Amino acid sequence: MRKLIPMMVAVFLACGESKVDLSGTWKTGFGTLKVEHRGDSLLGEFANGGKFSGFISNDTVYFKITEASFTSATLEGYLEIKDKNNMKGKVREQGNKVYDGTFYMMRTR
Repeated sequence: MRKLIPMMVAVFLACGESKVDLSGTWKTGFGTLKVEHRGDSLLGEFANGGKFSGFISNDTVYFKITEASFTSATLEGYLEIKDKNNMKGKVREQGNKVYDGTFYMMRTR
């Protein structure tokens, strides 16, 4: 029974949603991004054009970038939530099997 309790706690923690509010202004490799966080969904817009949408599962954000001024492709990827001010992950053109770019977000406000 002693071994079972720590495993149950680990499973419970792994299945929980992130309780961090990710609303705010973020610096990214594609420019400034304003994000609104509602429930497990994120919606945002890049200052130089482009829409960001995503959802949170555990401590990972799965996202899509559309209508961007910096690319004609739709981008998709994931970000690991490091803390309330930092996320880092990978990005690819939609439909590609390989993530060929790094994507980060650092909160500025």
